Amino acid sequence: MPTGLIKRGGNYSWVIHARDSDGTMLLGDFNDGSLSGSLTFSVAQ
Repeated sequence: MPTGLIKRGGNYSWVIHARDSDGTMLLGDFNDGSLSGSLTFSVAQ
């Protein structure tokens, strides 16, 4: 993760999207089934 991306006092939502490494659309690219649930969190000031 790049330095400075997450900042104090910020609210964030995290979703992971699995992608097939060879680019085959059938196995994960842009398929709703390859998305994780949303995780929401905040960073204290």
